[in-house]
Amino acid sequence: MSIIIITDFIQSFLSLLFVFVNMVIGLIIASKYRSTKSWETLLVGIAWIGLAFLWIADAYRFIYFLLYDDLTPTIITVNLILTVGIIPIPAIMWLIAFSRLLGLRRNNTYIILMVSAILFSVLDILLFYSYFTDLNPHTKYHYSSIYNDIILLGSLIFVLVSGLLFAGQAYQSEDKRIKMKGKLLLIAFILFTIGAILDSLFTYSDFVINMISRILLLISSILFYMGFILPRWVENLLIS
Repeated sequence: MSIIIITDFIQSFLSLLFVFVNMVIGLIIASKYRSTKSWETLLVGIAWIGLAFLWIADAYRFIYFLLYDDLTPTIITVNLILTVGIIPIPAIMWLIAFSRLLGLRRNNTYIILMVSAILFSVLDILLFYSYFTDLNPHTKYHYSSIYNDIILLGSLIFVLVSGLLFAGQAYQSEDKRIKMKGKLLLIAFILFTIGAILDSLFTYSDFVINMISRILLLISSILFYMGFILPRWVENLLIS
């Protein structure tokens, strides 16, 4: 087995692990709706699962290239839909949840959501128009255009800004438990942003950087779960 195949396998495996962990954590958070009856918790859990789709194509990259000799238009289209096309949906769900958690006025929330929905819809239309009108789009595992970058950057900005605002609000609390949640969430959102930026800036050939980015993403996902839910065992461990 060549070095290239080994590094591809490791990167794909870590991506798969991150997607799996994110989905499990998202399901755990969403399941808390049954006991809390909190729509915000349900939306955050589903949105966290949706964010993992940014890496789902990388998660099965190695397996795909083992089974098939070359790329097909279908797999590239599926990758585009999964990694970018549906991301506006969890991003908007995330905005709804954190707008309510942050206590924003309803009118302001509606305006933010309406503008975001319109922008994302326009960008998605432009993205798929550019893809299907490209004379030679089937040359890469991931189709890339300026619209991909804007959608991904916009989604990351929404997640980071709303997450930091919520974490900062919790961190300022006098309650030790809420303050600890704020600390964990702050670290989680910062690590997630750094990992996502590194992942978007470097290619598969940058093995070490990609490993660092995926490890940061994994750690951020676990810290997000700890900070948002703060299980009893974490509370007992970190709060004396």
